[in-house]
Amino acid sequence: MPKEILLKYKGSAPRKRYLIIGASICFVVITLLIFFRFRVPGFIETNLAFTPTSTEILRPTMTPTSATENLTGLPNFQSPTKPTATETQISPTPTQTNVIFALDTPIGDEQFFVIHRVAEGETLQLFANKYHTSVEAITAINFDLIVPLWSNWLVIIPVNTTDVSELPLFEAHQVEEGKISIQDLANQLSASLEEMLRYNNLDVDYILKRGDWLLVPRKRPQP
Repeated sequence: MPKEILLKYKGSAPRKRYLIIGASICFVVITLLIFFRFRVPGFIETNLAFTPTSTEILRPTMTPTSATENLTGLPNFQSPTKPTATETQISPTPTQTNVIFALDTPIGDEQFFVIHRVAEGETLQLFANKYHTSVEAITAINFDLIVPLWSNWLVIIPVNTTDVSELPLFEAHQVEEGKISIQDLANQLSASLEEMLRYNNLDVDYILKRGDWLLVPRKRPQP
């Protein structure tokens, strides 16, 4: 080979080697970039391409708090005020309220009774079964009872008991006045105030209303 050509070949060989190495490096870099682009989504955007500018910086905004919130964003709770004397007044003696004296409503305390208006076809045995008592017990406590029963007749029924030997006779009474004390009513009916209070479960100062139904105790006739 001529000397000139040999020298030219030797001079160009290193350049080719450097070009091959550089091309290999570029290929590897491009391959890695493609790999991370598809295998790690968002890598290029979040680590290489994202260059925040001053206009992209978010600044917190202050909003005024309402009157019911404090600086921490939590609601302000006002401390409870102490009740005044007028708010804590208690009656010196308990009074009975919402007392219902109606037909078919239990009346009493330790022993309960029901005042019932007889409907057509009803019998004493029917009442005895319904209120867990007996025909004899019902008959024994009614001051004025007609057998067989008449429609619209008032019957007093002891509830959950058949032993009425210690009880007086009873008759039913409906209050006609607008307001009347139990004491005044007992005087009008010539009845024992103590027994009316006991069997109707009332306080002596209770004021009766028009339409209230009460038990009026009567003495048993002497044998």
